[in-house]
Amino acid sequence: MMTTAAYEPLLSIPPAHSCRAAAPDSWWVYRHSLGADGSPLPWGQVVHYCRSEAEALDWIDDQITDSSA
Repeated sequence: MMTTAAYEPLLSIPPAHSCRAAAPDSWWVYRHSLGADGSPLPWGQVVHYCRSEAEALDWIDDQITDSSA
């Protein structure tokens, strides 16, 4: 008789985030999907706007913390 391993759902891989200055007081946060090799794809989608780099990085940290909870 042959046995098979129980089906285990794949774990979802969290997206990568980056931020870029669009103007001195405008920072855009991008969400990038990951490729087959685990590296971020070169294109991304703008998901949040901030007034400073610190605010953008804090928002990214909050997203990472929320997804791991």
